[in-house]
Amino acid sequence: MATMDPHGHAKIFRSRNVMKKPTLLILILLSKLLASWFAIHFYTQLTVVSDPFNYARASYSGVFFESRTAFIGNFAGLLARNLGENAPHYIFSMISGFAIWGLLIQTSWSVTKILLPLLFLPTITMWTGLVSKESLAASATAVVLMIWIQIIQRRENLVSVGILGLALSLYAFVRPHYCVGAAVLVGGTWILRPNIGGGSPFKGVSIPKFSEGVLCLFLFLILLITHKQIAAGLGKIISQALVYFAYPDGASSRNNWLKWSEPADFYYSTWWGIPFSIIGPLPSEVIKRPKMVFAFVEGLIIFLLPLAAFIAFVRKIKRTPDQNLRYLYRIFFIILPVTTGFLFLVHAPFGTVNSGSAVRYRVGFEYLVTITWLYIALEISRHHRNIILNRCVTAE
Repeated sequence: MATMDPHGHAKIFRSRNVMKKPTLLILILLSKLLASWFAIHFYTQLTVVSDPFNYARASYSGVFFESRTAFIGNFAGLLARNLGENAPHYIFSMISGFAIWGLLIQTSWSVTKILLPLLFLPTITMWTGLVSKESLAASATAVVLMIWIQIIQRRENLVSVGILGLALSLYAFVRPHYCVGAAVLVGGTWILRPNIGGGSPFKGVSIPKFSEGVLCLFLFLILLITHKQIAAGLGKIISQALVYFAYPDGASSRNNWLKWSEPADFYYSTWWGIPFSIIGPLPSEVIKRPKMVFAFVEGLIIFLLPLAAFIAFVRKIKRTPDQNLRYLYRIFFIILPVTTGFLFLVHAPFGTVNSGSAVRYRVGFEYLVTITWLYIALEISRHHRNIILNRCVTAE
């Protein structure tokens, strides 16, 4: 049966993770240590990976906060000089491990067991086990999702808001274009929430009845403020991609038929460019290079999971007087499609030209696409079961 919170609202979540928190943390950290060891000694031998080792050698140096590259290079170099050549990789891996743990302890054990495989898919596990911008971006994403779940559960507080601000700042520093999607996800989820109070730092503030209108205004203001920067950034990214990423990778034939000559060509081919950029290697590339099969399968999951979830639930959606279920539906059918569509669009220039860049850069937003859709789908399904259970109890 659903229980009631102090404000009379039905709780839409069960108790949090019943597995002992230290035990879960130890298992995650051990898995991350093993992943780093495998990434250093095997993964980097299977594919061309040079940046993580250049970071550890402080090959990318400069003023500490001059750029993302200088910051990571100086930080990793400092760790390597004091703790050993491979120490930075293990430390970055531990950072992502703690972030994953913080995310998982927000959920029940039954949900954790289902989310775990998506958190440890091969490509993202390898890249978060090495020194890279992708490792920090994935870690920041996990922390953002940790607070996102707290917002849905009405458990956020001032500490949560502070942690969210730090995570978004780090995310904006290492991958600013993907961070816009994270901001829309969190902001839209907060705006659409049917009631704010209790544990909220904004106690006493109520959401207007037509919260979809407030959300539209929120999205419009973001677009109004950032559209020039987004357009200019996309144009710059596309131009650079044509030069920087269009190198022969030993198997790709994309350069022979892509025929991009200017940024406008990208917009004309977006409809097929997005799937290629998310999935990564083409089937022909996988046949020529079987070691890319794991990246290919992971790309299929990232691309198809949102589509499959959307199609599955759009057929089952029902009008309901339950405000919490309506809230979950709003996240599922409004917030997640907008966030996912934006992330797919801004990633396309990185991934369409070259499969290697597709696989690497999607690590920076993968959790935003996979964990969010699956988590809300699980909660909608569970909430439906609770409603049926309550009706049966009432009938008795």
